[in-house]
Amino acid sequence: MKIYLAAPWAEQAAARQARDLFVVRGITVTSQWLDHPDTTDPRELERQALSDLADLELANAFVLLNLGKSEGKAFEFGFAYATDMTCIVIGRREHNIFYHLPDVSIVETVEKAIDRLWELHPYAVR
Repeated sequence: MKIYLAAPWAEQAAARQARDLFVVRGITVTSQWLDHPDTTDPRELERQALSDLADLELANAFVLLNLGKSEGKAFEFGFAYATDMTCIVIGRREHNIFYHLPDVSIVETVEKAIDRLWELHPYAVR
């Protein structure tokens, strides 16, 4: 099972902690943005954006830490949803109307997201 983990850039540390929990449970996290340096260089920002899209395409599912508003995670969510990925939001149904779609799972914790992933994808490689 491979997931793309999204969160606001400002919550990168919390997302790294979540990544560790997914990895311990046998889930690969494709999100290289978690280790990208902060930059204002336009060429590096382009490289990072392209890397994020490639990482999304490698994933079977999209998991979002809904810790605040973020244009980046909103774009990534839309991309994942449009490509029929399983979409799971950790947190509340706030900050985006599309989290109310019937096939978007909302859970309270990373552990519940992991359980939901294995429930939705029971035959995925562990």
